Amino acid sequence: KNAKDTIFSSEDAASWRAFQLAFILLNLDGIFKHDDDENWEKRTGLVDLVWFPTGGGKTEAYLGLIALVILNRRLNLGEIGGGVAVIMRYTLRLLTLQQFQRASYLIMALELIRRWGKYDLGKEPITIGLWVGASSLPNLLSDLKTEIVNLLNGENNKIPFQKCPWCASRLKKHTNNNDNIYEKNRINLACENKKCSFYSNVRQSDFQGFLPLNLCDESIYKHPPSLL
Repeated sequence: KNAKDTIFSSEDAASWRAFQLAFILLNLDGIFKHDDDENWEKRTGLVDLVWFPTGGGKTEAYLGLIALVILNRRLNLGEIGGGVAVIMRYTLRLLTLQQFQRASYLIMALELIRRWGKYDLGKEPITIGLWVGASSLPNLLSDLKTEIVNLLNGENNKIPFQKCPWCASRLKKHTNNNDNIYEKNRINLACENKKCSFYSNVRQSDFQGFLPLNLCDESIYKHPPSLL
């Protein structure tokens, strides 16, 4: 009840810019198809381009759309609405890593909303996976273990986050081998901060859980992420 809509300082209110809202509204009927819409396929055959200067907010425009795609699938399709809902593709490796980090904040927020259990978003976690090859991320879970050990020891590693993206605390490793179909044979990162939403090694325990990130090819094949 005491929450405010300001971010970073008392002068910056969290809000959408006009072109961001326009882009989302323009593309809504590409997500929500009405049965009596005879022109839907014709319109969705067009490509909508967001052109705006660097730093103007293009990423947030389509991240908003991505959130709606994921939520719409979960709400309308139930269990079969899981799996990969959106694919993002970048041609520049450096840009791919940067955009993955930015998109991870969105996925973490959506996963928290799912854990709250108020909106029937299913039991399958909402996750993000980076699929770029062995030069940037490990292919196998065994290699991922090595990279995480290097991360925790302060050595060079391929993990795209060097600290918790939610609260900037140190990270820790957790291996889950239980029989839960969504958790089996995963290697997860969690936060060391007990107050962080991503501290707990058990999902939905006091609304806590580990980071919803797939950081190697093998994990992506076994547990297809909501955003790839």
